[in-house]
Amino acid sequence: MKRFLITVAAVSSLLAGCASAPAGGAAAGTGTTDTAAAGSADSAAAGADGAATADGGATADTGPATTDIKTTDVKADVPKDVAAPAPTWGDCKQTDNQCVSGCAQAVCLSAIQACLGSPACNTAYECVGGCQKQPPVMPAQDATPIAQLPDESKATYCTRVCLTKAGPMATAGLFGMNQCVIGKCLDCGLLAGDLANLCKQQCGASAKCEKEQEACGGDKDCQTLQGCVGLCNDQACQSKCIAEAKGNAAKLAEALATCTNANKDVCVAP
Repeated sequence: MKRFLITVAAVSSLLAGCASAPAGGAAAGTGTTDTAAAGSADSAAAGADGAATADGGATADTGPATTDIKTTDVKADVPKDVAAPAPTWGDCKQTDNQCVSGCAQAVCLSAIQACLGSPACNTAYECVGGCQKQPPVMPAQDATPIAQLPDESKATYCTRVCLTKAGPMATAGLFGMNQCVIGKCLDCGLLAGDLANLCKQQCGASAKCEKEQEACGGDKDCQTLQGCVGLCNDQACQSKCIAEAKGNAAKLAEALATCTNANKDVCVAP
C-alpha cells in the first residue's frame, strides 16, 4: 500500500501534461494475422516404356512391355505457427517527464480520459499533484481527520488522505490510469524492489489480461471493490472490502487478480 501510494504520486506528477489531452477515443492498437500458405503436393505422371522390333525375316521379336511408375510422397507444406513475441515493458525512466507523458498519451489515453473526465477522479488527481509540492499541500479535512501513520512521510500521508476523501470509485480510476502508465511506459529494469515487481506485474496484465480488465473496469461494483482494497493497509481491511462487495465484483476482481499473478513474469526487457 505504502509503495503503491508513492508510485501513484510519482506517476501522477509526471502526467501533468496529460490533463489537457484532447477528448476522443483511445488510440487503437493494430494486430497482425498470420495466414498459412496452402499446401503443395508433388505428383509424377506415370511413364510407359514399350519397345517392338521387327526383323525382315519371318520372325518378329516383341520385347515385353514394361511400365515404370515413379511415385513421389505427397506432403502437405503447412508452416508451423510462429509463436508471438514475448511482450516487453516500456523504455521510459521514471524521472523522464517528457517520455512518460508522451507514452501515456499514446497508449493510455482512454484510461487518462476516464479519470480526468470524472470530477471526483480529476479532483483526486489534482489533490495528489499538490502532495508532490514542497512542502506538500494537504487537503482540507473534516471534523474527524485522517491520522498520519507512524512510518508515513508527509507526501505519502497527503496522497492517502486525497484518495480516502475521493472514495473508492475515484481511487480505482486513478489507480487504473497509473497502472497503465506503469505497465506500458516505465522501464521495469531501471526500477527496484516493490516498484519493479509492480511494473512487471502490470506489464503482464496489460499484455495478457485485457478481457479480465475490461470486465472489472466496466463493472461499477468491481471498480468500487478495487478502490476499497487499494486504500487498505492490512489483510483485515481487504477482507472487509471483499465481504461487503456487491454483485459479481468479488468474482470479477478475483479473475483479474488470478490472471495478473499468472502473467507477472511474462514481460521481458525491450
